[in-house]
Amino acid sequence: MDILDLLSCGIQIVVLAYLTGHSAMRAMRGRGKWLFQLLCGAFGCYLLCDMFWILHILSVGHWPDGISVADFCILGLYSFFIAACLACMNDWTEPERQQARRFRLWALVAPVVVVLFHIAYLNLYVIGYENALVDWLSNILFCGFMSVFGYYALLLLLTTAAAAQPKAERNGKQAGVLRHRRFYGSMLLFLLCELVLFLVSSFGWNIAYFVASILEMPALFFVWRAAEGEVAAA
Repeated sequence: MDILDLLSCGIQIVVLAYLTGHSAMRAMRGRGKWLFQLLCGAFGCYLLCDMFWILHILSVGHWPDGISVADFCILGLYSFFIAACLACMNDWTEPERQQARRFRLWALVAPVVVVLFHIAYLNLYVIGYENALVDWLSNILFCGFMSVFGYYALLLLLTTAAAAQPKAERNGKQAGVLRHRRFYGSMLLFLLCELVLFLVSSFGWNIAYFVASILEMPALFFVWRAAEGEVAAA
């Protein structure tokens, strides 16, 4: 049993419990309930993942082998983030939707990076592993969900960045656009942290894995804080 595993899970559980609780309270009042309901589901899935991991470590003494309940909880996290991105597009005007169509090919950069990363990860870690087939299947699932999540987050970020107006013309709108960009940018930051976490886990670097897992928490906190700006700008 690695004390760093328990410590990282413990810290994540405290932070995620805070984010889940505050998102739940925010979802019951004021504007933007739908967004905080989705974020509550996302943070809650990650919280369940860590709770399963820490219970598994305490009872068995090591991480779960192959695919587990924790993996499906993380897929739930991605699903809620994808839903949040799609829901943010509902109030767009037709010119904004046309603007988004211009960036569809550029937004494919995110899925391409994710796919290339997972190919490298499979070659570094999974080949020769005793549960190789299970890990291949789980990585296909992760790669698919992460690619869709990255595509929509980058598409929305590029669209809102291009929609920025000069302050002299539309000062209020400019502030709103900047808030939108922080929200989608913070989602991409979390996705980057996830890729780094996958990378260090393939090498078995316990200290690096601990640091990478802790760095995900500020990224999720930025998502939650940026959501406030997203609602205020709506």
